[in-house]
Amino acid sequence: MNTVYDLSDGRKVMLYMENNRILLLFTPLRPGQMPAVRHNDCLGRLYSAAWHGRIYYVYENLSHQIVFGCLDDDGAAVILSPLSERQMYEGLVLRETGGQLCLYYQQCCEPGERRLYMADPWHAERAVCLWSGTKEPVDVRWYIHEQEEYMTVDRSDHVLETFVWNKVEKRYEKGHEKRQGPDMQKGDEAKSEAAIKSDEAAKLKEENARLKLWCAALQEQLGSAKTQYDQLAQTAIELQKIGKQWRDKYMAAQSKDD
Repeated sequence: MNTVYDLSDGRKVMLYMENNRILLLFTPLRPGQMPAVRHNDCLGRLYSAAWHGRIYYVYENLSHQIVFGCLDDDGAAVILSPLSERQMYEGLVLRETGGQLCLYYQQCCEPGERRLYMADPWHAERAVCLWSGTKEPVDVRWYIHEQEEYMTVDRSDHVLETFVWNKVEKRYEKGHEKRQGPDMQKGDEAKSEAAIKSDEAAKLKEENARLKLWCAALQEQLGSAKTQYDQLAQTAIELQKIGKQWRDKYMAAQSKDD
């Protein structure tokens, strides 16, 4: 996941992965500036989010552990470790829920089971299992409807389960606990389609922002290169003038000696 964030000092920063490294690219660029390496053990599943003015991120390291960190802090911590070689984590998402930053992740277990968890990333050992089912991949989506926050677990555009956030008890409840009626599934599917479109629009916006940042960075690099070229060209002209002057003096001196 490549994401661009606005910083309080007016700069922008892109957080992205390349060749097992997590890199930070700040703009505007200075001449000769290179991306900063944040980590060099990233296997994948990088996800980040801005929360209360700070940028947090999670990723899977080369040991298949889940690492949580903040750009404002030097350290990052392993918060989840697989219990066996057959256990793996997928679908990492950092998202604010109920006023708190939460980590959502899927755990693939044996035999053929997949579970969806919600956790406080600072206390991941207290994770709550929201859903479990067969091992096939699922998509988790969020949307707001009539001032309530919903979460759906989807597979192949089919809603497997709908949850609604209970603001009083600060937990997710299955949708049927608060909504009844034959149109519930139909409504869930319609809202899931809206959530899919919203996700696609967000991804497109993110990609456009990333491309815009790269274009700005390239323009700055080209501008810097042109300035350096102009300076070198001017220096070459001056050196040619000086060389011509010395040559003329030398030729004049030779003529006098003759």
